[in-house]
Amino acid sequence: MDGLKLQDALRQRPNRQASYFSLLLEASPASVKAMRQDTEDSLPKDTPKAKIVDAVTRAIERDGERERATEIKGKFALLTERDHEVLGEVVQGKLIN
Repeated sequence: MDGLKLQDALRQRPNRQASYFSLLLEASPASVKAMRQDTEDSLPKDTPKAKIVDAVTRAIERDGERERATEIKGKFALLTERDHEVLGEVVQGKLIN
């Protein structure tokens, strides 16, 4: 399985995580675009370990932010119409008794 097929397989998973491509040679703009779909970054094979760790750390942080946003959206979807009204007032700085 090549990298793009692996990426397609990973994309089918319900809880997708960031992916990285390591490039042996310079890639054409078209291949880079294809690889960057749902890919956090593409790094050359000779990338220093510290830069790889930094890139992976950033990806993990972004994944955490996406998970948190999904969690909040899920909770927001559970609110009733009245809950939405009250929330709108609270956000505007108003209190409803």
